[in-house]
Amino acid sequence: MEEKGLSGLDRISSELIVSHLDPGTTRLLGTPGQKRPLIVCNNRLYINRYWWAEKRLASRIRQMASCRFELPRKAFELADRLFPASDVLPDWQKLAALNGCRSCFSVISGGPGTGKTRTVAALLTLMIEAWSKETPPKIALCAPTGKAVARLNESISSAVSRLDIPDRIRDLLSETPKTVHRLLGKGRIAATYRYNGENPLQHDVIVVDEASMLDLTMMTRLMDAMKPDARLVLIGDKDQLASVEAGSVLSDICRAASAGGYSGDFLEMARQAGQDLSNLQEEGPSALLSDNMVVLHHNYRFGHDSGIYQLSQAVNQGDFKGAESILEDRSKEDVCFISPSLLPLDRFLLKELAPFVDAIKGCSSPADALSLLETIKILCSVHDGPSGTMAVNEFVSRHFFGSSASRPFKGLPVIVRQNDYLLGLYNGDSGIVWCDESGNLKAYFMVDGSPEAFSISRLPRFEPAWAITVHVSQGSEFHRVLFLLPQTGSVMAGRELFYTAITRAKRAISVYGNKDALRHCIERPTLRMSGLKDMIT
Repeated sequence: MEEKGLSGLDRISSELIVSHLDPGTTRLLGTPGQKRPLIVCNNRLYINRYWWAEKRLASRIRQMASCRFELPRKAFELADRLFPASDVLPDWQKLAALNGCRSCFSVISGGPGTGKTRTVAALLTLMIEAWSKETPPKIALCAPTGKAVARLNESISSAVSRLDIPDRIRDLLSETPKTVHRLLGKGRIAATYRYNGENPLQHDVIVVDEASMLDLTMMTRLMDAMKPDARLVLIGDKDQLASVEAGSVLSDICRAASAGGYSGDFLEMARQAGQDLSNLQEEGPSALLSDNMVVLHHNYRFGHDSGIYQLSQAVNQGDFKGAESILEDRSKEDVCFISPSLLPLDRFLLKELAPFVDAIKGCSSPADALSLLETIKILCSVHDGPSGTMAVNEFVSRHFFGSSASRPFKGLPVIVRQNDYLLGLYNGDSGIVWCDESGNLKAYFMVDGSPEAFSISRLPRFEPAWAITVHVSQGSEFHRVLFLLPQTGSVMAGRELFYTAITRAKRAISVYGNKDALRHCIERPTLRMSGLKDMIT
């Protein structure tokens, strides 16, 4: 059963519903291949178009997964140059880059700080070096949202500047990233795209960053639009929240790839790269996608004694006691837990935000104000309710500025929620309302490293952004995060939500809520009854 349209039902209750459905008793239900609105398949209930999307996507993944290329010796030599000898062994970044270079379909997963972008820059360098055709490969870099595209552009540029890349290759890595919608040529009419199976993209290599945010429909559209011999590289954190829309594509692919150990072919590649994986040889037979995924384990941003790192690991493992202990450990200066019984929400917000708001008010220019927006962010699980973004944004605006969050005022942070290609503003872009030289209110956004003013009336759909949802925060990072736990029993509460909130923090996170909500969030993984994993394997 897809969560789309039937969200909130757990696996057991959905299986009970499906077990009582008989496709022969109504014209609404059918079996795979029939033209019925709903399809029952393998004890799952699908909207027809989602079943077809899963089927097409699984078929293309299986087809691409078995395609391998021989790596020339010069690729290994260049890999040694890009990845000098390291104390971190095995060097999974090096292995991921080489493996992506030899595969038609590859996945690189890892949390923040594990070096995913550096690995991708090296992978593309190796791919260009090993390319057997006369003309170099045409590369497309893309991500689901405008904010993720901006961060990809910055991080790729930074990685390329730091890597020892030959000059003849460096210029070929200057491709400007796009949103997936823009890459596919989204039309003005809903669900229409310029590029598709009949008019495929001409790119040889497509790299998708923040792939966990891509829903089933968009991933299927992207793979439908790829030419038959194109290669696909998916980058993301398999443990993050799944897409807002139907499906959990990256998670399903990674679960399928985790079903077995690496093959002898992969282990031989590792040996040629100078990496000893002998301890993995006993992990059982390889599965179809086993050789197509590499998980980056070592975190270069956080040490193992970091509270943020330890908390993210405990939450990811569903370890409530461990997470509770970390949050209450006063020696961990980068994590803390605040209970409503000790500090009501309004007082907590006032205490934490007062220095930040004072700093915003004291800024002499929109550029200074914009630079402060990355320092702290309130993350909520939902829009509605007492701890939702709407209530929090209204409270902060009224208390500190005496104005409603629904009416722009100087100092109001805003976030764009819709792409506008003419203005160059994209979903997820953060800005601030400020006065121009004439004293008129404008919305300022960073464009090419400097603030640019936009008429507020011309902006695409936007929202106040003292607080944003965890879903909206994906693809962003902040120095400090204030995470408001969802209420106990909330359908939005889940391990992936908490993990994603934690990993938005670069320096510190404060978790606000009661212990029951904390336990519920950590011990409840989000289950989407997608059939993609089964269709792939």
